[in-house]
Amino acid sequence: MSKSILSFIKIHIMKTTVKIIFFYLIVQVNFAIAVAQETSIPAKLWSSIGGNDIWQETKFLLFSCNGNDNANLLNNEAERSLLWNRETGECRFEGQSKKNEKLVYLFNFKTKKSLKFFVNAVDVSTQESALQEDIRQQINGDLQLLLLPTIAELKGINFSNTTAKLLNSEKLLSTSVTYNGNFYNSPIRGNLMIHENNGEIKVFENSINSISYQIDQYKDTGSGLRLPTSFVAINNKKKSCTFTTVSTFEQVEASKFTDL
Repeated sequence: MSKSILSFIKIHIMKTTVKIIFFYLIVQVNFAIAVAQETSIPAKLWSSIGGNDIWQETKFLLFSCNGNDNANLLNNEAERSLLWNRETGECRFEGQSKKNEKLVYLFNFKTKKSLKFFVNAVDVSTQESALQEDIRQQINGDLQLLLLPTIAELKGINFSNTTAKLLNSEKLLSTSVTYNGNFYNSPIRGNLMIHENNGEIKVFENSINSISYQIDQYKDTGSGLRLPTSFVAINNKKKSCTFTTVSTFEQVEASKFTDL
């Protein structure tokens, strides 16, 4: 075999080796970037609402909303509200039934114990009703939306397949999310699209109920805590939800959780 042929073969082998090494490095860099992005997702979610510390320090949370039809007996077109003591679990729900009855339900979110239930200002606490179960179900559904960014604190939650995407001229991070635990009475499976810079969730594709939400607005609750308040369900308008009021407090009258 001539020297020229041997030289050609050596050069070809060297070029091939360089290409393989270069390709390997590209794969490793992309993998490292993906891992870094997925690791940063919880930090971005916390940043979007003002930080983990602010959320942990939140004692009383009040919200009012309409939409997000998750109940059979509640009038979801009428405004409903929840005042929640996150430390003790005490809650005060006010809303309206489909029969246009005014409802006030006092219960403990942690223990699921009913305290008092008023229908049109009449105490019917001794009667466990389907309405009470409906209310608890609706509240869980509302909190799954309002507190979606706080999934960052869930142990065992998994973010994967993170990629950068451009949507409406905004650079977003798209990431698959899986959680097999209990997030307000439900596991989590789907896809999030969050703003690369401020961490705000822009799209939530919920694989469990096959609903895709476009999230248009975050509001400050008054303490520096910011929460998403406008959820437009692309493929089921009844699941759209608007939180008209979101506020936090350091103190609330104790009677709010005991009396009408």
